[in-house]
This record gives sequence, structure tokens and C-alpha cells, in this order.
Amino acid sequence: MVNRRNQKRKERKSNLRDLSIPETEVCFDVYKDHDGLRLDAFLAGHINWRSKVAIQAWITDGKVRLSREGKAKKSTKVHTRDKVYVSLPEPSEEIRHEQLAGDLDFVFEDRDVVAISKTPGLVVHPVSKVQNNTLIQALHWHYRHGPGFLEHTKIVPKICHRLDRDTSGLMIIAKNDPARRAIQKIFEARKVKKSYRTLLWGALDFEERVVEAPIGPARLGYQHTRMAVKADGLRARSIFRKLKEYKMGSKVVSYVEVAIETGRQHQIRVHASHLGHPVLCDRLYGLGEVQLKYGDDVILSRQALHSHAMTFDHPFQDGALELNAALPADISRVMEHLDQGHILSEEKQNAKSEENGESA
Repeated sequence: MVNRRNQKRKERKSNLRDLSIPETEVCFDVYKDHDGLRLDAFLAGHINWRSKVAIQAWITDGKVRLSREGKAKKSTKVHTRDKVYVSLPEPSEEIRHEQLAGDLDFVFEDRDVVAISKTPGLVVHPVSKVQNNTLIQALHWHYRHGPGFLEHTKIVPKICHRLDRDTSGLMIIAKNDPARRAIQKIFEARKVKKSYRTLLWGALDFEERVVEAPIGPARLGYQHTRMAVKADGLRARSIFRKLKEYKMGSKVVSYVEVAIETGRQHQIRVHASHLGHPVLCDRLYGLGEVQLKYGDDVILSRQALHSHAMTFDHPFQDGALELNAALPADISRVMEHLDQGHILSEEKQNAKSEENGESA
């Protein structure tokens, strides 16, 4: 059961922190359920972007200290009400929060709600090995240092849902905690109409089809995020509607709209693969294609999936928000080539991809 007092404390703390500024030190509180854990095990459970060996080296190098007296050792036991302080190393990558903030594509904004069209390749939150240059950090820069800063008005952006790193399109952001809670209730109640646009391999033998197939973890291969249609999975329902069909030599590419009534991880990509028509360049659920080329030019190097439209009732005002995000340049370029009858070549790679996302 969630400790509501701890949850509120963390929420207040997050409201104070400027996520656009990389942390030099983090502090973790030890609660009752972690009492008696070894220090290295405790930190390994909180710092999931570093290996346990690296964390042990930090402790040995004196980069970890406890609020109580005594030298921190790997085997030191932590106890309830302890505070554990960790000095973090300098980021290895260039910090581009200001640049990313300048590239944000705002679709809608009022005093409570923001909608942006996310570019492909942008991770939403710090996760795993990606600790900087994420969407939330760009948003913090925009509202704390950039054009979105308003004196005497504190805006702390809160992302209300996620998209995969390589999926583009609409994302909803709350500008305050009451808006975040209200929007999340709307999403949890499934009172949001969501529509995606995608390019699939193959000629569809239907104009419209409802796919209701449960989804759960595949538990196969090296990709711990890989999902699959499974009898014991969670209910997942998608509606595929063919918009256009392109001939590409002996192959066919279908331009499709997909409405989802549930928001399972990788839902559209899993259902498309289940139909036998995987998303173009989907390296996790596709046919191995990583990128499409026209001549020597790479024109698509990520799954051709875009969050196109979203409709839901405004949390604090009368009426519905009807939002749309135009197709991004890479998918548009593929369609332009297909319209002109160009043959696109498939370049296959065996590189592993890192997935950081939730639903589409």
C-alpha cells in the first residue's frame, strides 16, 4: 500500500527541484520496508541507471555518506530514518536542455494544460542510461528559464502519460499538481479518444478491423520491455482503419489510422505484428528492418508511428479539447516517395535498441 504521507512529501520535493539542472548530489530517505538492507543493495534499488559494481565503487571512493556518524561501507546496514547522500559524477554527455526547449512544438496551452508534438528519438523521463536531455528536462528549462517563465507564477510541468522514445506526436502535460491529478483520472477512466497514424508492411485484407487481443510481457530474448499477445495478458483493444495503399515494387505499404481504447505498453506495435503487418522499421516487433533508404539517403530510421489526435474533456473548463499533431518530417518524406512511385531499400541491422516508453 502506498504511504500517502511519503507520496506527498516526494511531490513537494519534486516541485522544488529544477529538473533542467543536472543533479550533483541526491539524497534517499530510508523507510521501514528497507530497514536492515546493505547500503550497496539499498542504492542499487534506487539508482537503476548504474550497475551494482559502479555503486560499490562510489561507496569505496567516499562518494556516499550517511546522515548518522560512521564511515559508509558496502556492507553497512541502513535503518529507518537514515538519509543516504550520493555525490553524482559529471554527466558524460553534452547537456542540451535549452536547445531541446527551443525545439518544443506546442500544439495547445492554457493556464492548466499543455499539449506538445513530441519529436521522435526524445526520451520522456530520465530512465536507465538516459539521465539527461529528456522531454521533462526541456519543459523545466522552458518554464523556469525560457519563454514560459512568468514571474510570481510557479509552473512545474507534469507529464500525464508517455510515448515510446521513437514514437512521435501528441503528449499532454499538466502545469500544476491539481491539473495532473484531474487529467490522470480522465486517462485512467478511459475517457480519452486517441488516434495514431502509422505505416504497415503489406496489403490489408480489410478496410477496418477491431483487434481485441490481450497483451503481456513476452519474457523472451534480451529485450526486457518486449510485449506479446498472451492469453493471460491484460485486455487490449485497437481499431485499425486503412487510409491508403502504396505499391513499392513487389511490396505493399499501407497507411493506417489506429484508434486505441486501452493503453497497454507497445499496444499498436504488438497488435500490428499480431495481424502479420508490422510497423515499418519497428526493430522490436518488425521484420528486422532498421531503416529505409532512397538511394544513399536514410529517410526513416525508427518505427513509423505517430500520435495524431486526442480528444478529452478539459479538467477545469466546459467543453472538450480536440487536439491534432501534423505528421513529422520523416514519415511525410516516406509517403512523398511512395506517392511518386519510388522504390525504397531496406537496410538491415542487428543492433539492439533501448526502449523507453509506455503504450503505443
